Amino acid sequence: RISPSTMQSLLAFVLLVTVAKCEIAIFNSCNETVQVIRNGFNLTELGANRLALVTDDIPKSGWTFKIGDEGRTEARFRKESKGLTTFEINIVRGFDVPMLIKDRMKSIVCEDARCFGKSFLGKTVTSKKISSRDNEFILNFCPQ
Repeated sequence: RISPSTMQSLLAFVLLVTVAKCEIAIFNSCNETVQVIRNGFNLTELGANRLALVTDDIPKSGWTFKIGDEGRTEARFRKESKGLTTFEINIVRGFDVPMLIKDRMKSIVCEDARCFGKSFLGKTVTSKKISSRDNEFILNFCPQ
């Protein structure tokens, strides 16, 4: 017979093993080397037409990617309930670099400060968000 504490440990292990990590392929299609920042910390330096792969669990606080410490255009990823991941391009702080985020079925692209248009009230829309069941994404800086 298995004790309750052993059962809890086994259940925690099974849950840990079955949680899928998120994989984001980051492409730099810009004409220059860029400093990729994730959640305020340097992630990597990417040369022009280079790629980096991030494979990790998305923390509860989510991930925010931008170029450089002063970067304005942000790519955001957040784990939601029921296995969904939301991905978003946010230009609330301003626009400085074109971005594209895509999963297998959907994508968001922002090529300029007016990329999302205006709301029915005439205000500039500053973000677009999509929910996905995927765990694999492409984040492309300066998509062509």
